[in-house]
Amino acid sequence: MIGVLGISHKDTTQASMWFRHTSNLPEEQDGHNRLLVFWSPRVSERMRKHIARSIPSFTISFHEAPVHERGYPGSASHLFVLAMEEAGRLYPGEPLLWLESDAIPMKPGWFDAIAEEYATCDKPFMGHLEAAHAIPHLAGVAVYPHNWKELSPMLANSHTAPDIPFFGRGKGQAFDAYAAPEVFPQSRQAKTIQQVFGKRRWYPHDLDKIGPDTVLIHQSKDGSLINLLSKR
Repeated sequence: MIGVLGISHKDTTQASMWFRHTSNLPEEQDGHNRLLVFWSPRVSERMRKHIARSIPSFTISFHEAPVHERGYPGSASHLFVLAMEEAGRLYPGEPLLWLESDAIPMKPGWFDAIAEEYATCDKPFMGHLEAAHAIPHLAGVAVYPHNWKELSPMLANSHTAPDIPFFGRGKGQAFDAYAAPEVFPQSRQAKTIQQVFGKRRWYPHDLDKIGPDTVLIHQSKDGSLINLLSKR
């Protein structure tokens, strides 16, 4: 399994915290996992140097993705498509774990745990299922098969999705909700990946909401979950 992390210019502070936090979570073997990092052109060279740091358990490569900067969620969907396409070209046949800087690894061995669960998964997509959402869908931070484009043409073309009133003119749609009709029926709920949608700030009692097998949780945008984990 290959990790794919997308970073926009609005993610730079969180991405810096993500790298610092993840570098303290060793896997069983140094450098045996691969992480591809894709940032949009609006991430400045200064911020790239500030964000980028080594993670002992990963071999990391950094790439620029020529994203159409039209705002969320269209730009996020374009970053996803560009990054996943390139990751597939670099590592054909490998499943891909899509990561975002507000998806927080919980403990050492997190990447291996997700890969091991996916190896026994009976469906091609695996992650957190937002079944009660207005549009039931697989939340974007998830494991995707190597042939994700063939299994879901909507996902492959999500960066060209038509506008909807909720986001406004020129903003497009979120790739996970847009492609839900094709992806959701082919998806399995993960034990290792959990989403708490819309969570603003994490407090100590919130840790009780995290499943016992969860090793990656989405979302925490303000660093509060990372701070709690470092104290624990």
